[in-house]
Amino acid sequence: MEKWRSIDYEKLLQNGISIERVQREMKSLRLLCERYDIHLGNLNEDSSTRS
Repeated sequence: MEKWRSIDYEKLLQNGISIERVQREMKSLRLLCERYDIHLGNLNEDSSTRS
């Protein structure tokens, strides 16, 4: 799944980045974090577990 999403994002990046797209992604991330009670500052990017 991670590889598929990585490829998907690489294709989107080739078309350029818009402020609207970044805002949508940030909103999605914020909503997911709120739903699962995760604080962005506590995320460990090197693992799939909470720090």
